Amino acid sequence: MSDEPHVRRTIDVGGRPLEVYEPVGGGRSSQDAIVFLHGMAASWSIWTPVARRLGARARTLCVEMPWASDGGRGWAMAPARSLHMIFRGLGLDRFTVVAHSFAATALLAYLDRYGAARLESIVFVCPFYQDAAVDRFHGFLREGLVARRPSHAGRPTVDLMAARVRERIGPEGWLQFFGLFCRTPRLDLSHVERPALVLGGSEDIASRPRYSRELAAALPRAEARILRGSGHFPMLQNPAEFSAIVGQFLGRHRGCGRRAGALRSRGAAGLRVARG
Repeated sequence: MSDEPHVRRTIDVGGRPLEVYEPVGGGRSSQDAIVFLHGMAASWSIWTPVARRLGARARTLCVEMPWASDGGRGWAMAPARSLHMIFRGLGLDRFTVVAHSFAATALLAYLDRYGAARLESIVFVCPFYQDAAVDRFHGFLREGLVARRPSHAGRPTVDLMAARVRERIGPEGWLQFFGLFCRTPRLDLSHVERPALVLGGSEDIASRPRYSRELAAALPRAEARILRGSGHFPMLQNPAEFSAIVGQFLGRHRGCGRRAGALRSRGAAGLRVARG
C-alpha cells in the first residue's frame, strides 16, 4: 500500500470488484486520462511515483489488476477479456494506457481482439514479445520485490518472498503467461494506428531489450527507448527519467486518437454517401 494520498473507488469487472486509485490533486479531465496497469504479482502502488509526476498534466488512474499477488485466478483463461471489462468499467471515453510486463503482453492480446478505438496512445513497459527463459522468472520476481522491499529485508528474506509469490500465482497463471508469449508473434498488430512508446530496461533480466525493439517494429506508429541502467521496474528504479520520457511522448501525441476517430467517422460517412 502506498503512503501517498489517493482516492480509491471500486469498479465491477465480471462480478469481481477491482480497486482503482487516483492520486489526490491530479488532473480531472477525462479527455486526458492515463490508465496504469501493473504486471503479474505486482501492485497498483508501483505506479505511485510516476502517477504523481504525470498528474499535473492528466487524470491518472492506477488499477489493482486481477493478477495481483492476492488476486483470484479466473483471469488466467481470458486476460484480453479482463482488460476489455476493466476499460469498460472505468467509464472513460478515451484514454492513454501504460501497461507493464504481463499487462503489456495482455494488452497486445486485447488489441488483437478488440482494437484500439478507446485508446488515445499506448505505452508498453518491459513487454514480453518473444520466447521467455523459464529459469529467469524467479529472478524478475525477486527484482520487483527488491525494488519495493523494506530496508531491513535481506537477500534470504527476499528470496523467500519471491518463492511465495510464485506459488500464489499458481499453475494457471504461469500457463497463461507462457501461452501469451507463444502467441505474440501471431498477433495482428498492423491495425493498431495509435502512437505507441515501448520502454525497456538495459539491465532487465526477464524482458530483454530486444523484445521492446521487436514490438516497436511490429507496430505501425511505435518508437522504442531502452533506459540505461534500469531493470524490469524502471518506474521504480528511475521514476524521474521514466516520467519525463512518457510526458514528452504524451505531449507530442496529444489528441491523436480523437483526430483518428473523427477521420474514420467522416470517412465512413462519405463511403455511405458514395454507396447510396
